[in-house]
Amino acid sequence: LKKQGFLEKTEDYVHSVGHCQRCGTITEPALSKQWFVKAKVLAKPAIDEIEPSDLELEIPPGYKKKVKWNEDLAEWIGYFIGDGSVTNVDKGDICFSCASKEEAEKYAELSKRLFGVNTHIYPRRNYRKPKEDNHISYWDLEFKDRGLAKWLSKNCYHHRKGKTGRYRFKIFPYEAIYHPLRLLEKYIAGFREADSANSKNLCGIGSTSRYAIGQAYCM
Repeated sequence: LKKQGFLEKTEDYVHSVGHCQRCGTITEPALSKQWFVKAKVLAKPAIDEIEPSDLELEIPPGYKKKVKWNEDLAEWIGYFIGDGSVTNVDKGDICFSCASKEEAEKYAELSKRLFGVNTHIYPRRNYRKPKEDNHISYWDLEFKDRGLAKWLSKNCYHHRKGKTGRYRFKIFPYEAIYHPLRLLEKYIAGFREADSANSKNLCGIGSTSRYAIGQAYCM
C-alpha cells in the first residue's frame, strides 16, 4: 500500500495482550483455516449399526416369534408404558386402559398388525356414579400373547431386588436409549397419548411411574 501510494498514515495502537499466568509468555490467538464436515455422511454407518434387531418373543415350548422393531412397535411400547399392564404373565394377559373408544380401536389394530393377535374392546363404567348414569370412564383393550407378556414383564417393569410383594413400576426398555431418534420420537408419542387429555402435557398421564416420566424427558 505504501509503495503504491494508498497508505494514508500509520499510528500505534495499544491493546491488551494475554499472558500466561505461570511463565508470563504472551499468548495470542493464531489464525487458522476453518473446515467443515458433513456429519450426516459420517453418521450413516453408525446409525445403520445401531438399528435395533427384531424383537424375539419366545413362547414355550420352543416356539419363537420375531417382530420387526420399527416405529409402530416403538409407539406401542410407549403407550404400554403409559397406560398398559400385564395382568397375568403365565396366561399372557395384556390390557390397555384407553381414554376413548377411538384410541382403543387404534391400538387394537396396531396390536393385530404387530403381533397377529385377536383383541377385545369393552367399556368400563364409573362405579362411583349412580347406576342410572351409565357413565363410561374408559375403554379396556385386552388380548393374549404369552411371549409378549413374558418380554414386557422382564423388560418394561422394574423389579426391586430383595423385595417381596407386587410393588413394581413400569419403565422403558433399557436398550431404547440406544435406538435412533426416529424411534425415540415414537416412544414419546405413544407415551404422551396414553390416558392424557392433553397430549402436549406429560403431567396429564395418570397411571404410570415418575421414573418413566423422567426417562421420557431424558429421551
